[in-house]
Amino acid sequence: MGVAPFVSIVVPCRNEERFIRTCLESLTSQTYPAMRIEIIVVDGNSTDNTHRIAETCSHSDKRIRLLENPQEYVAFGLNRGIDTAAGEIIIRVDGHTTVDHDFVEQSVRLLRNHPEAWCVGGPIVHEGRSLTGQAIAIAMSHPFGVGNAKHHFSDYEGYVDGTAMTTCWRWLFERVGTFDENFIRNEDDELSFRIAKHGGRTYVSPAVRYTYRVRDGFYALWHQHLQYGFWKLALVRKHRQVISLRMFVPTLFITAILVGILNLSFGGFVNFTLSAATPVVYFATNLCASLRASRKQPFPVKVRVPLAFVVMHVGYGLGLGCAFLRWMVGLADRIPPRMTALTR
Repeated sequence: MGVAPFVSIVVPCRNEERFIRTCLESLTSQTYPAMRIEIIVVDGNSTDNTHRIAETCSHSDKRIRLLENPQEYVAFGLNRGIDTAAGEIIIRVDGHTTVDHDFVEQSVRLLRNHPEAWCVGGPIVHEGRSLTGQAIAIAMSHPFGVGNAKHHFSDYEGYVDGTAMTTCWRWLFERVGTFDENFIRNEDDELSFRIAKHGGRTYVSPAVRYTYRVRDGFYALWHQHLQYGFWKLALVRKHRQVISLRMFVPTLFITAILVGILNLSFGGFVNFTLSAATPVVYFATNLCASLRASRKQPFPVKVRVPLAFVVMHVGYGLGLGCAFLRWMVGLADRIPPRMTALTR
């Protein structure tokens, strides 16, 4: 096998005081050879105790380096970390993530075992701390919530469009470029699209395990998906290509609801039936998906799952619709502060 490849783990974070210590402790207790790992924490001007906690961790483990990201957003932090990284393998780990003890070992093995893949990772294991968070975790790992985004399904193994916590050889960034700093959201989707355009593939396996802490409230979930939808159009505009037809489904759903409301103004049984069709089908499907996904959960979680689906879909759909309307009237490059604000 020879000497294990040197691995640089880049951890972009901002206001993650609830999670950053657990994240770093999971990274410093890996089965991978300790002296073949460096951990680069890039703090985006945190206003809580994130910086202090990360600094304390760096004093107790010299493999941890702490950098500043004055621009605050994730893409800037990732690029800052990549620029200073010494590793031939780069791994992205977000500050609200906890990885299993063999995460690095399994990531490197997966990358070596799949030379056809330009980057690898593990499917997301979603976790919520509150009752609402548990419901959100269920919704974010179910096909009704995320469509065919297979890297959201915790037991999936195979090729995907992209993955969240990416492991790749350093040469990937030399070939396709680093993260696009014009993207406040969806910077990982945009990089994955460039990888695919250059002929690369992404492979995930549940052998690579990590836990992603979801938002614990519906307002934060709404804000998150509003931004996801809004920034998806920027990706389409940059590459002049539709990324996936599923991206339009939530916006088409909302449009159908609005058309139905307008249709009701004309009255009549036929108009009422047509207007009611879309919401009836949606909520029936939502209820069936929610009951199936939460069948092993306590009642307080069960009753929150349908609302989690609604918040995700409507937030995303309105975000994309808002971006499209602003593009139509020439305001696409004037980004509302709401679409760049922190959602945690």
